[in-house]
Amino acid sequence: HWGNSIENQITKQYEQLTEQDMLASETYRVYFSAFHHKQMINGYSGFFPESYYDNTKRLASFPSDDSINWLRLQKITYIVVHLWQYSPEKRKDMHTTLSNNTRLKLADTFEDDYVYEIVQ
Repeated sequence: HWGNSIENQITKQYEQLTEQDMLASETYRVYFSAFHHKQMINGYSGFFPESYYDNTKRLASFPSDDSINWLRLQKITYIVVHLWQYSPEKRKDMHTTLSNNTRLKLADTFEDDYVYEIVQ
């Protein structure tokens, strides 16, 4: 499920994006990578390779043990969660789930963006 149609997504500013705007979110994430210079497993262009779809399927259950195991296999040590992009109900549930997950350690926060280190 890819959320809102791309036509509805492309006119939104970053602060307006929600969990339903997955494709448009990628354009901003790639843009911001020009500032943080960190390796990322996601990305955006006019073409989405099969690996992108595989990644989103594997991470749909994040922060499940299966998704964290897969991230570790990819040698990923940090993950950024943009909680503000979730609906208020999901945001609260996700925050609680992340806080209680012993495999993730909160490394930093930037307003409602959370950086977690994968520790196990």
